[in-house]
Order: sequence, then structure tokens, then C-alpha cells
Amino acid sequence: MTFPDALWAARESLRLEQRELGALIGVATRTIARWEHGDALPRGNVRSAIVAAIASRDAARAKDVAVALDVPVPTPQPPPDQAPKVEALDAAVYLAADALGVPAAAARPVLARFLLHLAASRISLDEARAKLKP
Repeated sequence: MTFPDALWAARESLRLEQRELGALIGVATRTIARWEHGDALPRGNVRSAIVAAIASRDAARAKDVAVALDVPVPTPQPPPDQAPKVEALDAAVYLAADALGVPAAAARPVLARFLLHLAASRISLDEARAKLKP
């Protein structure tokens, strides 16, 4: 796939207008149009900036653009470790038990298993709270 085709396909799949992609990369709308029409090619660090901007939203499309530009494909960054610490889980057990009006000792085993399951599934506590709200 040629660079103009890869860039156009990436921009369209991301549902970005030329001006929006230009703003992400730091170039004028006219520059994006010239690249997509094959009237010009990006040079220097701009090539990597194009791939990085697209990779932040769609790794597969970024790979197509990177290959067309002959620049390295960015390696995806692993998600941040969202698993809560043991201290946070312990505090959450006591807060939940208090909110339920039961002694912490009675609720602790069940709540601890639930919170550890959340941690193992790598879901953040904020995400869990949001899912529990009606």
C-alpha cells in the first residue's frame, strides 16, 4: 500500500478530518491533503510523528502507515498496572463492611475474595464502581 493510500485509510477509519489529523501531528491541513494526494511526502521526524499519532488510536492502521513510510512500527505500551495494593484492598473491605452495616470480620472473607478477583481481572476500582451503579 502506498503512503497516500495508507494515510487516507487510517484517517478515514479513525473518522478524523484532515485538520484534526494535522493538529495531532502538528502540520497544516494543506500538508495532510498534499500527502494524501501524493503531491508530497513527509520528511524527517514528522514521519515518526504521523505513525505515533495514528498508533495512539489504531495500532493496525499505524503499522500500515509505518510500512509505507519505511519507519519502525511502534511497539504497543503495556497498560499501567491497575491492580490495587493489598493495603487498598484491606481498607476497601472495612469501608464496604461499614457501608453494609455488618461487622468487618463477617464481611471480610467474601469482600476480600471479590476485591482480589477484581484485581486479578485487572479492572480498576473506579471501573468496578461505575459498573455497580444503577
